Amino acid sequence: MSGYARRLFSVAAAIAALGLTAGSAAGATSLLFTYVEAGPGAIDASWNQSSNPAAFAYDYFYYTAVPVFNWTGNVGPYGGMYYYSFGIYGNGGFSTPDGTINVYGGQYYGFPESNPYFVPGVWTGVNATDGLPFTLTAIAVPEPSEWAIMLLGLGGVGVGLRIARRTKHGATV
Repeated sequence: MSGYARRLFSVAAAIAALGLTAGSAAGATSLLFTYVEAGPGAIDASWNQSSNPAAFAYDYFYYTAVPVFNWTGNVGPYGGMYYYSFGIYGNGGFSTPDGTINVYGGQYYGFPESNPYFVPGVWTGVNATDGLPFTLTAIAVPEPSEWAIMLLGLGGVGVGLRIARRTKHGATV
């Protein structure tokens, strides 16, 4: 591989890696939450919300209410979720506005309540309303610009490999 192709390959790989890591918790602006229960009459739902939403209602040391969008599932739809802090109901939790999903026992956001932040993760527990065990999963959803950076980098890797192959077989660039 020529020096030029090697440098191009290195730069392109770095751009692709930047695109892949930009979707991590630190760079994510949107999270996909998936709530799944096990048992008869189980609730299944998913929604998107910002990883750093502006709360539309909050009370310090009690709860934060944040907007959600793209709600799908066999309950709802809802335009917001309520998340409770550590000091209330024992150990935190979350609920839908009407209490269909009502979970206590996990801290799902970071403080302050007026401007909470959420990170990807997996939590388990029991819904206090129907008594069924659940799993809540939050994953980062890459933004279109992050996909563009990644595809640009991967395209550069392809160009670098093509130049390297031509150089190896004696062809000129």
